[in-house]
Amino acid sequence: MTSSILRSAAGALALAASLAAGAAQADPDCHGKPSPHRLFVVIENIRNNTGLMVSSLYTDDGRFLKKGGSLSVWRTPAHPPTQTMCVYLPKVGNFAVGVYQDVNSNMKIDHNLLGPTEPWGFTNNPHALFALPTFGQVKFASRPGDNYVHVRLNHP
Repeated sequence: MTSSILRSAAGALALAASLAAGAAQADPDCHGKPSPHRLFVVIENIRNNTGLMVSSLYTDDGRFLKKGGSLSVWRTPAHPPTQTMCVYLPKVGNFAVGVYQDVNSNMKIDHNLLGPTEPWGFTNNPHALFALPTFGQVKFASRPGDNYVHVRLNHP
């Protein structure tokens, strides 16, 4: 009887260890539902630590830059001059990332008639001075595993 109790205890410990190991694979600094594919967004040209850095992930589903059209939005306090944010990708494919510094932390990008009044940027760093970029201008192809993109903030 003692040996069966020991075997049960050993089995319970092994199960707990395997569950803990699986949980350890999720990166607490990476946003979203864990998957084998991560995207690290390296944000450059951050001038101050005011407010939040906001990143939005888009797919080519016709909802690029439309209200509610992002696949994921995640925020973290701003840290100059360069900051890295992470999101899990649901699959390998074409994606785009938009970033802005929400200086006043009001959960939206502020703008006036001339355009954004808060720092902003996109993957591929397009020269979009008079119009928003298209998905084709800012898309990138992800690959299995870890992916890195660099976004340089434009300042108003």
